[in-house]
Parts: sequence; structure tokens; C-alpha cells
Amino acid sequence: MISFVTTIKICRFYENYCDRLSDYIENITTGCNQYDISYEIIVCEDICEKNTRLINTLLNEDFLKKNNTTIVEYKQEYPNPIGYNMIEAYAKNAGLRKATGDFVCITNADILINMDFFYFIKNKIQKNVFYRFLQYESFNDKSISYLTPLIKAEKNVKREVNPFLNVKSKYYKNLKNMNSSYATVVAMANKSGDIMLMDRDNWIKIKGFPENIYWPHSDYIVCRVVYNNKITGLVVQEPVKIYTFLPDGIQPIVRNERKEGEKAPDVEEWEFAQTYNNKFTCN
Repeated sequence: MISFVTTIKICRFYENYCDRLSDYIENITTGCNQYDISYEIIVCEDICEKNTRLINTLLNEDFLKKNNTTIVEYKQEYPNPIGYNMIEAYAKNAGLRKATGDFVCITNADILINMDFFYFIKNKIQKNVFYRFLQYESFNDKSISYLTPLIKAEKNVKREVNPFLNVKSKYYKNLKNMNSSYATVVAMANKSGDIMLMDRDNWIKIKGFPENIYWPHSDYIVCRVVYNNKITGLVVQEPVKIYTFLPDGIQPIVRNERKEGEKAPDVEEWEFAQTYNNKFTCN
């Protein structure tokens, strides 16, 4: 049994994300059914005054039931002084607590996964391993009708997001030449929040995602804590691929205006992250 956990908020600049969510759900169902994988999908919806629509008004109960999908509503009562749309860690941890699978795949809601991924899940996945995957950005081509969103993504790849992890790239060789475990952790952290896969016991061991006020994503800290716990990190190579479509327009990271004298949020996040360099747990 594998649990897919994702987070979403339908709000300004992200109104079309319900379409991406429904594509994501159907993509997982298709792959799991093709390889006879027992699965569940847990969608954690962060709720505050910024939501423009709620998922249950956009996706009906029959669709959710048919695709083994549960919506978990998470009220935004956590500290959020910087004013982000949401800090994903809180909702992802709520989904992790609800997950019942032996393995938990925590992802963003705007990705598509190729069928080789599901073959890998069925035949090669192991406990005590933290899995990362090669991710590719694709153009959202609307000029041609495609059979599925996945086919559209596969046909319109713009670039790989993190070539340092691809064993076929010169950047990977550069990373190896550094001979630094620290450099490897940083490389694995880049875009790692888009898809992280590990057995549930180890997710619980590292206490999921670090909950903090500094940044909506905490990929580096998760990767660092995995490393500190001596859990093997593995980047799964091609033919397994993860895709994400480039946005149709500008989709900014929304935050309150910074006051004079305040540090930039990314500086605060980095300083916060350093406190976890030698810690064994997140929260």
C-alpha cells in the first residue's frame, strides 16, 4: 500500500490548480491500476480567507471515491507573519498523519508521473531508502489536443529541472568531482519537495516536514535530516520521470511586504536551516 500526500490552495494566481489536481489524481489512478498497486490519495487543503474556491465545490464526491481520494481540510491557524498563501509543511504533516500506506509519497499537486514510476514502485521500492526523481518542465501546449495530460507533458519537455542529479549529464560529473556529501544533500534538496518517497516508519522517525514561519517550502531541511539519520538517499534515474507544466502566467510567491530592516525571508530560511545541520529530527 502506498499513500500519495499532496497539498493545495485554490487562491489568487492559482485558480487553475484544481484542473492540475484532477489531472494529478487521474494520473496516479491510471498508473496504480496498470500495475495493480494498492494506493490512496490524500489531498490536504489549506484554508483561510485567501481561498477563492474550495475543492469540494470543484471535484464531486463520486470522482474522489472512484480515485481513492480523501480531502483533509487544514485550517490555517499556524504562525504566518510573513503572509504566505500557505506554509506547506503543516498540511503535509496532517496528510502524513492520515496516511495508512507502508510507503508515503509526498508531492506537489501540479506534477504528472510517467508509467515507469509505477513499475518502479511495484517492483523495486525498498524500505530505509529516501527516493528522489528526475523532474522535467514542459510547455502547456494548448494548440493541439492530446489524449492525456501526461502525453502532452512528455511531448513538450523544455528542460530538466535539476541536471545535477542526472547521471548522464556533465553537471552530475561535476557534483561527483566535488566529493562532498554536503553538496550532494544540497543537490538533492533542489526541487525535492515536488516528490519525496520513503517508507512511513522513517517519515515518522524524522517527524515529517519542519514547521516554521520562514518559508513555504523546507526541502533542504528534510534532506538534511534524512542524511543525519543515515537513511540512504537515492536518485532514481531514467526512464522514470516526473513532469510539471510551466505556468500560463506569473505565479508569484505571495507574502506581506517586508518592513525596513527586516531580513529577506529566504535569508531567514537559510539561517533556520543551518540549525538542522547536525540535528536528527525536524520538529
